[in-house]
Amino acid sequence: MSKQELVVSNVSNCCSPGPAEMDAATQAIKDFYNAVAEGEGNYSEGTDKFSPSGPTERIKEFVLASDKQRILDIGCGMGTTLLSLVESHKQGKQFIGVDFSEKMIARAREKSTQLPDGFRKKMGFFVADVQSLPYMDGQFDLIYSECVLNLVPDRIKAIQEITRVLAPGGTFIYTDFVSYAPVPSSIKNDLSLVSGCRAGSIQLSENIAQIEEAGYTDLEVINFTDDKNKRYIELMESSQEYKEEYLQFRQDHAEAHHFLEEKVGYYLIKATKA
Repeated sequence: MSKQELVVSNVSNCCSPGPAEMDAATQAIKDFYNAVAEGEGNYSEGTDKFSPSGPTERIKEFVLASDKQRILDIGCGMGTTLLSLVESHKQGKQFIGVDFSEKMIARAREKSTQLPDGFRKKMGFFVADVQSLPYMDGQFDLIYSECVLNLVPDRIKAIQEITRVLAPGGTFIYTDFVSYAPVPSSIKNDLSLVSGCRAGSIQLSENIAQIEEAGYTDLEVINFTDDKNKRYIELMESSQEYKEEYLQFRQDHAEAHHFLEEKVGYYLIKATKA
């Protein structure tokens, strides 16, 4: 067994949950991201990040300006953001990424082997469910997620788990699509749309209420909708297949397309656990 295989084998047994039944939407989401991790789908080859860049850069700024040492990335995907932070956030001592897609975690682990030993020893990528995190109470002092909460079956349970593993005074930052009106059931229940995060959007007032009810204070809300629109343009320019599917959906589902384009924005919310 190679050194790389030994590392992956050891961490695979650490935090991976046992098999569990999923509802149709969750299974569709997992299948989609597993396929993307293997280079399938309509994204251009080499795409390793799917959410807008502006919010990601702001998360990095928050982390780098802080003295937080134990960082958790919820829904880390291929590990792009966390891999960047482990090299730039000198005060950090532990960098953990979790995702429910085994294939995404495999890609993140593969990329992490390219780091120098000093950085690689600080981090780990694990298959885990945000609704049942395999970590101790208060283990982390900064947790962030990018376009994840809208995909989770039980959003409140996910927030409760994040709050449990976050230390008092710790920071929670998340970015996601936010609707300006209730999402129609025809969109919310469309299995072809659930993987894109927008179908699971809730209104900003609901986002804020959920965070405050979980015991967070000092909320900061930033509108990144312009970055969302810019990201669509980037994806269409980089992939002809993505562009064709986008234009076909606009033609075939004009009402749904209008709602998703005009009634959904993209926001970052930062808060402190009391």
